[in-house]
Amino acid sequence: MRMIHCEDCPPPHGHYSHAVIHRDVVYVSGVLGNAGPDGRAAGRDAQTQIDYCLEQIARILAAAGSGLGQVLKLNVHVRDLSLWPVANAACARAFGAHRPARIIAPAGELRCDSLVEMDAIAALGEEAGQTDIVAS
Repeated sequence: MRMIHCEDCPPPHGHYSHAVIHRDVVYVSGVLGNAGPDGRAAGRDAQTQIDYCLEQIARILAAAGSGLGQVLKLNVHVRDLSLWPVANAACARAFGAHRPARIIAPAGELRCDSLVEMDAIAALGEEAGQTDIVAS
């Protein structure tokens, strides 16, 4: 196992690493939407917080030797399910044609009064081609 600490991200709020690499998989810890690089709120609105989470995940993955195109699974926890359309649109912008497995789930109150928290699981290494399988 290798622990990842991303210098371009705020330090973890507790006893954990930004990410852990095990074999060829990167496990990214939860990123809260309201903690900017200087420890202040990234923004009070959902759009800003969701974009911030995706940016931080991209930075952590880059530090680990991966990227958004390698994300296998994205977990999105929102304070309220009414934020689903905003989160879905932000994911479409961030991932483009890449469509990782994903969940957007209501979590109720989140730490530090955040509206969103995201974590991810990604493959390690350079971005590979995408193969789509469509069941009929």
